[in-house]
Parts: sequence; structure tokens; C-alpha cells
Amino acid sequence: MSESKMDTIFDKFWEYSILLSLCDNSGLEQLDKGVSLVELSQVTGIDTELLEHMLSTMVASGLVHQKESQYELNRRGLGIGPEFPLQPFCHHIHSVYHQSADFLKDISARSFIRGWHQTNETLLQRQGSLSEVIITHLLPNIPIVHQMLAKENSHLLDIGAGTAKISLKACEVYPLLSVTAVEPADAPHALAEKNIAKSHYHDRVCLKKRLASQLDEIDAFDVIWFPQFFISDEEFEPSLQAAFRALKPGGYIVNYVKPYDEKCARNLSRYLYGYNRTPEQLVDSMTSAGFITPELFHLKNQSIIISASK
Repeated sequence: MSESKMDTIFDKFWEYSILLSLCDNSGLEQLDKGVSLVELSQVTGIDTELLEHMLSTMVASGLVHQKESQYELNRRGLGIGPEFPLQPFCHHIHSVYHQSADFLKDISARSFIRGWHQTNETLLQRQGSLSEVIITHLLPNIPIVHQMLAKENSHLLDIGAGTAKISLKACEVYPLLSVTAVEPADAPHALAEKNIAKSHYHDRVCLKKRLASQLDEIDAFDVIWFPQFFISDEEFEPSLQAAFRALKPGGYIVNYVKPYDEKCARNLSRYLYGYNRTPEQLVDSMTSAGFITPELFHLKNQSIIISASK
């Protein structure tokens, strides 16, 4: 590896560290509005001399714009759309940090097991909060699903519910909705119980500790969120079949596919913690399970939402 390549890696590492530090103290929010060095120092509590060096690094990388004494976040450089809230972006940065730290720990201990087996509470809660965008920004791209969630007595099945952040956000956004959340793993299930118990929506979320393949409901749900990325190959087909049985006739199942590039380093994390399936594979599997009228919705970040009905 050439020295220049190593320099680039080190630069990116420090840029990431600066972003991480500014996520925790409202620094990124202030930069999003436009702020002076002194004002940002007052908000974050970071010494002005240190902060100036941090901002200079961000300006040089193109992640922050400087105009005279004002600094402003470059959303385009960070890949954040103008309408997208910053909080999920910060949750994502923290989630990647904790995944990387746990990966190094597991490799050192020779204890790594592929798949999503996280027990780190901070990581699980951050990942859960990040997933709220499924309700606020992904599902509204499918008008019929949005309408079904909004109707009276509608019932959502949240498969692989994790810490139940998706379920609770759905109740917040859709006041007539009830949710069944299924989560098989001990650590996220325990956190889901706590999150639901302290929520205003605790009486609208039913939490069950089980695999998706163990669903026994028949024609019970209007919409099913099916996070195929986190479902193992062994469980995938049985889970789809159980979801088909559980969906009401006329209901919709929805899943999500991230873009894949063999040259992209992010694919390591996708291999480590999830299962890369192509849109074609998903459509074939959904059709084989009995779902009809599969439809693909292409998002600005090149990800794809796939819906199908029963």
C-alpha cells in the first residue's frame, strides 16, 4: 500500500472522528444552520483553538463550507438530502463506530459469528433510533401502504423488531394503528420491553419473543415490515411463508435492499452483519411464497424498497 493511500485512510479516520464528536453536543446541528467559531465553541464546550483545527480539517475535506467567519455543513458532501433530519445520520455514525469496535473485539477473541448477534446496549438503541426513518421516510414512498397504516383498526407486523423503535415510531405517526412486534434475541427483546413500557404507546404495541418463521397468525395484518437483510438464509424462506400466512388478503409486505458494489468497503459490514440479496432474488422468493404484484421503488440513495400484496 502506498504512503499516499495510507495518508488518505488516516485522513478519513480523523474526519470520521470529528463528525462523531460533533454529533454528541449539538455541534452538527449548529453547523447545519451556519455558525461562527466562537458560537460553536460555546455550544459544544470545545476549546476554540482545537475546534478551529477540527473545522479546518472538515473544510479541507469538503464536508464543511467556510464563508468569512461562518461555517456551514455541506449536506451534499455528506450524502444527506436537504429534507432528511440530522439525528438519524448521527445515530448511523455511532452505530458504525460500535459495530467496528465490537468487530475488533470479536476478531481478537476469535469469537466472531456472522449475522446480527449484537448485545451492546448503546449500539442496539442507536441502530433502533436510526431505523425510525423506515416509518418517517421509507414507507411514505408507497402511497397504498401509507394509506393502509393510516386507516382505522390497521395492524402492522414489525418483524425483527429489535428495540421496538420502529413499532413505537409507527404508533406516533399513525394514531389509529396497532402493532405486533416480534423479536427473538434476548438483548434487543429486553430493551424493547423497556422502551415500550416507558412509551406513551405501550398499550398499542404487543411484543412477542419469537422468530418470524414461528408466526402462527393467519390473515391478521394489514402491513408487514420484513427486514430481509437481518434474516439468515436458513430462516429466510420459512419466514416469508409465515409472513404470507399472517398477511390479510389485500395487505402488503415491504422490505428494503441496499445498493451493492463489490469494490465498496461497506460490503464487509453487510457480509458480517446481514445477508445481501438482490432485488431479483427477493422478487422470486416473494412470488414463490405466494405474494403477488411485486413493485420496486428506487430511492435517491440508490436503495430499493420492494412491496408485494396478497
